[in-house]
Amino acid sequence: MSQLPEFTGPAGAAFLLSEPAPLSIKFDHPEGCVVVREGATNVTVNLLNSPKTGDVKAVSWRVIQESLDFLAARREAALSTAIGERQCLTWTQRNVQYDLTCVVTAESRWSIHAQGTVEGARPEPPRQHFVRHDALRFYRMSQCARGLFDAYRNAYLALECVVSEVAPPKQNEKELPWLKRVISDDLATAIPSGIDVNHTLEAIYKDGRNPLFHAKDAFYPPHGEETGDVQKLFDRLTLLLVCLLQHKFGSKVVRRWATMSRSMQDAATLATFDFNKVCFERGPAQISAIPKIKVMDSPRRFGQLWAKAEVIKPEKLLFLRKVWFLNQCKPWMDFELDETVNLSKVANVTFEVTTVFQNQLAPRAFHPE
Repeated sequence: MSQLPEFTGPAGAAFLLSEPAPLSIKFDHPEGCVVVREGATNVTVNLLNSPKTGDVKAVSWRVIQESLDFLAARREAALSTAIGERQCLTWTQRNVQYDLTCVVTAESRWSIHAQGTVEGARPEPPRQHFVRHDALRFYRMSQCARGLFDAYRNAYLALECVVSEVAPPKQNEKELPWLKRVISDDLATAIPSGIDVNHTLEAIYKDGRNPLFHAKDAFYPPHGEETGDVQKLFDRLTLLLVCLLQHKFGSKVVRRWATMSRSMQDAATLATFDFNKVCFERGPAQISAIPKIKVMDSPRRFGQLWAKAEVIKPEKLLFLRKVWFLNQCKPWMDFELDETVNLSKVANVTFEVTTVFQNQLAPRAFHPE
């Protein structure tokens, strides 16, 4: 198990790479020093100054992305980060010691199974007829994409593919008015009553399609700050697309998925945060601390409640690797860092914990890259 470099400077962060680095590189960005280590799973940055605007995580993320861009252009290494919005470490200097924050996101997968009973012989299920269509290819690629922006592009192409087959654009008709016309008229029966077609298409096209299909004027670079907004748009786009696909091919070919109400998600989340002790791995033994827990409602993360669990670092705890949250002395949830963290300069540790509930049949809530 490798170890993160020692903290230096007023602030910094560590983010996971898509794969362990093939070589070691130290790069001086104007705002900090970015360190890549051969075989290590994290890239780190020690900032030269504490951020005056924006938080440590956001500034560190930007500095790392800009540095990786530069290193790839110089043919030193082509590296990519992973799940930066879900898991990372940040640190901020307080006097001579540091406050360490561990951002952790747990994905809770669920499903609904319905079972009925019938009298007499069970009828044979209808024979499944094979369906081939280019829209299904784009839809599959959107579900398989490792990057959110690639997923969005493929989902949008699937939408275009379905709509153009129903009614191609008229001469000189622009794309957005064409989509609104066909979906509102020819495909109106495919849209559930709760979806405002015009408003939804405006957002999908102007706030998603245009910035992701072009690199001029207002556009979204990969790993930019717009990821959260694109994720919400992707969810709306996928729902609209599946409604159209199901209308065209039937529910036996294209399946939809159930969603959990916000009140149910909040209740489950609050139960998840019901722990009263934090245990740290310390060699063959454990050492514990009592956390101060605060549930955060605004702003939400991924649409969910999240919690801050703050602890004063136990005096005898020298390294951070594996952590357990306990409820009445019973294991409640746990996580393990990819690299050990030296705590010799750390005074306080904060865990920012988010739980995201994901139907197993729903589109991917997170993308690895």
